Amino acid sequence: MSGTAGGWPQRIDSIAIESSPLDDGLALEDELLARAADGFSGARIWRSRPLLVVSKKYRALADFDKAAAGSERRGMPVRVRRSGGGAVPQGPGILNLSVAWRTSAGALAGSEDIYTTLCALLAQALGLRGTATPSAVLGSFCDGRFNLAVGGRKIAGTAQFWRRAGDGHVVLAHALVLAAIDPVALTAVLNAFEAEAGSPRRYAAGALTSVAVEHATGTLAVAGDDLERGVAERIFDSLLSRSANTVRPRECLPAGGAGKKTTDREDVTCI
Repeated sequence: MSGTAGGWPQRIDSIAIESSPLDDGLALEDELLARAADGFSGARIWRSRPLLVVSKKYRALADFDKAAAGSERRGMPVRVRRSGGGAVPQGPGILNLSVAWRTSAGALAGSEDIYTTLCALLAQALGLRGTATPSAVLGSFCDGRFNLAVGGRKIAGTAQFWRRAGDGHVVLAHALVLAAIDPVALTAVLNAFEAEAGSPRRYAAGALTSVAVEHATGTLAVAGDDLERGVAERIFDSLLSRSANTVRPRECLPAGGAGKKTTDREDVTCI
């Protein structure tokens, strides 16, 4: 078992970067959870095709189906996720980190430690230790106490999902990093969906920032011409520094067979 009696896992068995945008990040997380139930912990850094991902509570809105159809027409199909919270965008300029493991702890034991570790890991990866803080950001999408904020603006969001597995639980920790988004355009997409669904919730573009914006202003520096790739590499290294005895394919490359991905190592399969 790779987890502790609560909190962040001491070991992650496999860490990898998905090389291409995924059609369905929720399917990737389902497979990570299934393997975690068997005692194999894993972390993936990934991007998605354009999507709007919402929690189950949105289905209760009177005009949810109409709003979902409208969002799809605008190029943002809607998917329903397992965890709670609000609407979350996916697509170009957004990076995700999903980590799953099994723990002997009771439900939600150490959940706050998981959030603070995840925020610290991201701050380390982005070179923002001492600058970024975990906090709520009024007006940001899917707001919560454990956003990572820079200057009062959200640069990353975090979430958790716990499920019973035998005499313990499997845990999925997720972070979404705003790498190179347009806050105004992204906020407009979210607000259009909320309005069409009949929700009173609205968001403010000024509540968001991104790695690209902070890089341009000198708050942080990311080496290389490919900013998203540079951020993914830094998250990978930050994860690796916190995990012992990790199998560490740098990148999952497309391969044949049921959508599986493999590395150039025969003994490692990336899911």
